[in-house]
Formats: sequence, C-alpha cells, structure tokens
Amino acid sequence: MNRFYKVFDYSNLEHKMQVIDLSHPFYDGMPQYREKWYSSPKVTKLIDTDSGNPIIKLDLTAYSGTHIKAPKFLRSNFRAIEHISFNELIHYTTVVHFGEKREKDLITCEDLQSFYLKPGEGVLIHTGWSAFWESGQYYIDFPLITSDAAQYLVDDLRIPFLGADIPFSSEVQQIVLEHDCFLIENLTNLDQINLNRFLLIALPLNIYSSDGAPARVVAVENDKLII
Repeated sequence: MNRFYKVFDYSNLEHKMQVIDLSHPFYDGMPQYREKWYSSPKVTKLIDTDSGNPIIKLDLTAYSGTHIKAPKFLRSNFRAIEHISFNELIHYTTVVHFGEKREKDLITCEDLQSFYLKPGEGVLIHTGWSAFWESGQYYIDFPLITSDAAQYLVDDLRIPFLGADIPFSSEVQQIVLEHDCFLIENLTNLDQINLNRFLLIALPLNIYSSDGAPARVVAVENDKLII
C-alpha cells in the first residue's frame, strides 16, 4: 500500500474537503534572503530556435520562496531532502495564530503553551508577516521565535517539523535541525486555515543530496479525517 494511505483515508472526504495553498508563487525578481549570498530568482521566457516553442528557464536557489530545509542544512552528514519520508511530509498539523505580533516581537515558549498542541505532530506558526512579502520589509525586523520556544517544540512535543510565515533565525534552525526535524519556511495564507487540526502536504523538489528545496505546501481541511 502507498504510504500516503497510511496517513489519510480518502473514503471520508466527501464534499467538505478544502485545500488551501500555503506556497508563494515563483516569479521573476521575487524576494530572496541575503541576495549577496543567494541570487534573486529569475523566471525567463525563451524560444527554442529549432521548434519555435516557448521555454521557461528557472534560475533559483534551494532556499527560494516557500521551501524546506533538511537537517543536512546544519551538518553535511545529516539527512538530505531525499531522505525525508512521505510519512513526515504528509502529516497531521496544528497552526497557532499570532496575528498580534509585530516587528521584532518574540514568540516564546509561554506563547506556545497557551495552545493545545498534540505531541508528535507538525506545528505551523502564523504571524501574518507574509503580507510584507513584496514590500521589501519581509526579511527585516520580522517576529522572532525564541530559542526556548524551539526547544519546547522539539523536546516536549517531539514535532517532526516546524513551519512559519516568517524567516527562521539561525538559532532556531540549529535547534530544530539538530533534532533531525525539518523546517518549512516562507509560508503564506495561514490565516485561511479554519480547523485546529488538518493534514499538511509539503512536497519539496527531489534534489539529490540537497540540504533544501523549493516546495509546494497545502493544507487539507476536512472534519471527517480519520484520527
């Protein structure tokens, strides 16, 4: 049996299923963290000289747009993208809403403890910061997840992954990746998730031996999901 069906039973979907796209689209000149290190993504339209057919050329990094960082991002001998299983990439998840957070505000362990989070499941953090994606402010003075909050998630809740609509600090990346979890960065539309618990599908490009990859991420909401 395909591993997907071990997680999700289609028979109970009926007509109430809602799929929410949590990924930023790719486009020419989209925002990129530290452009001195990583070139800004480019989407170029070309014409094949032999056939006359249009060709789309992509120039991007493994960390462009909505993307996944594998543990290998921290250490070269840690798991790469192709070693993250579908049972991890397709997983029950909870989103925690911090719409009141502003520039440089902290998301602490105490903040997270005010929500019910089921151990062993994924966590997404919603701040609303994705509204600044095209403003030039997205990578500047964003809300910060504290180290103690990250430690709580990996130690006490044993999360398989952490996702957010903000960039992750180097400290949070180190804590999460050190525990063999992965990160989903630069999400959007988290405000459109209505259920406390839903199925997250996060599929990165299968780039061999890579420490990261752009990903299409969706939330599947259905009140008949098998628990």
